[in-house]
Amino acid sequence: MKLLLGIGAAEIEKRVLGLTGHLIERLKEEGYRVQTPEASENRSGIVNFAVKDAVGRVKKLQEKGIIVSARMNGVRVSPHFYNTEEEIERLIEEVKEL
Repeated sequence: MKLLLGIGAAEIEKRVLGLTGHLIERLKEEGYRVQTPEASENRSGIVNFAVKDAVGRVKKLQEKGIIVSARMNGVRVSPHFYNTEEEIERLIEEVKEL
């Protein structure tokens, strides 16, 4: 709790929305259909993108140490302030290989 309070809610929100924005941008660049709102005023810390066989893909990603879940015929990603852009890029590369 001290860590979170020390960083501050506003900074954490800014970081999370920055990461989700980066993820949305990269998914669109790779041709994935983003199913969550893209407008910054409507976004949260969750990004969902459509894929075929979401359950199977999530299982394969989890086997590679990438924790995501299958929701609404897509992959649900919930980056937080401690995640990095490099982790987002790794997710993108792993999804492309499936």
